[in-house]
Amino acid sequence: MAKEGKSAEEILKYYFTGVQIKEFDRPGINKPLEGKIIVLDPGHGGNNTEDTIGPTGLREKDVNLSISLELAELLRNAGATVYETRTEDIYVPLSKRCNLAKEVRPHFFMSIHQNYFSNPNISGSEIYHYRGDKEGETLANFILEELWNELGLLKKGTKAADFYLLREVKSSVIHIEVAFITNPKEEEKLRDEKFQCKAAKAIAKGVMQYYGYE
Repeated sequence: MAKEGKSAEEILKYYFTGVQIKEFDRPGINKPLEGKIIVLDPGHGGNNTEDTIGPTGLREKDVNLSISLELAELLRNAGATVYETRTEDIYVPLSKRCNLAKEVRPHFFMSIHQNYFSNPNISGSEIYHYRGDKEGETLANFILEELWNELGLLKKGTKAADFYLLREVKSSVIHIEVAFITNPKEEEKLRDEKFQCKAAKAIAKGVMQYYGYE
């Protein structure tokens, strides 16, 4: 068929029914996340929520959303296809968040949170992944390193956990605890929009480090 002047597409379609030829954009320096699908999940939201409130009244759900919105923009600018479980202060059931992941089948599902503890002196960043999820654990380590670089907070490590979303979402999932909102100093930082943007930048850099770009 090639000798008869047929194109590669014509030959493929002759031997394989249902074949579609599409152009594929390879990732480049300007779009390093081209072709990657990421779901962002700002934890909590709305009135039916169980978010933590800081010593001076800062709401975790609001900080989570601010960081996630900034992160979504950064990831899209890097070429990723980004889905968000919420983009405003509304309550979204955990089951609905899982269903979104099942529909879009992302490379990563990232849930954004702020940590809490009864002792207000406890501080730092930590990230959880599901047991056995090596991809999630690797990404978590990259992001934790970048959070330390950008924010200067204590690295409390990456840990395996059995949270609902980690267990039920059937793709790689990480649960990011940016800082302790119950720590007065970290609550003050989390209230600052510049700090929130730096947190988003750190997470985005961690994702790009994972995929081999700085």
